Amino acid sequence: MIARCDISPDQELTIDYATHTGVESWSMVCHCDTLLCRRVVTGHDWRLSRLQAAYGTHWTPPLLERITGGPPHQPPAPPRAG
Repeated sequence: MIARCDISPDQELTIDYATHTGVESWSMVCHCDTLLCRRVVTGHDWRLSRLQAAYGTHWTPPLLERITGGPPHQPPAPPRAG
């Protein structure tokens, strides 16, 4: 897991499950009570353009592949010593 900003020791963390699941039949009621809460998280939320804009490339590789229409960019492998 990668944080998108600095985290203070007493800060509560939240995660948007939409960035991790693409199971179309899955949904859950959310009780996070943040200002941006959608109240229901579903397995097709990855399709929402506002979430794609907000999270950029911060999706699991399979969902990022669905969003971009191709495999995630892989950095080149480091040269082998030899």
